[in-house]
Amino acid sequence: MVDLFGEEAAVKILRKNIAMKMRAREEKKGRARPLNIFLLNRDRVSPGFIAWLSQYMEHIIEFRVTEKPGVEKMRVRKSLLPEFTPAEAEFRFSKGRFEIKL
Repeated sequence: MVDLFGEEAAVKILRKNIAMKMRAREEKKGRARPLNIFLLNRDRVSPGFIAWLSQYMEHIIEFRVTEKPGVEKMRVRKSLLPEFTPAEAEFRFSKGRFEIKL
């Protein structure tokens, strides 16, 4: 989205999306609310954009490439869940299946 519209336009779109989520949360009490998943390549956006996005997101999961093919480090950096502690795991993907090892 940032590549297509630029960072300023992306922030405007995301702000609108956040407002729509909040409205849906208020109107649909007890129902599932919208879920957004954003894939972000930190090499393609500014640190300011990453900081803005991190401030408003409820959960942040980061993946880093390792030297092993099909294996990445997975870090859960942020969550609103009670008693959350940042954690790291190994994420393996092969033949259409994935496995997470703590």
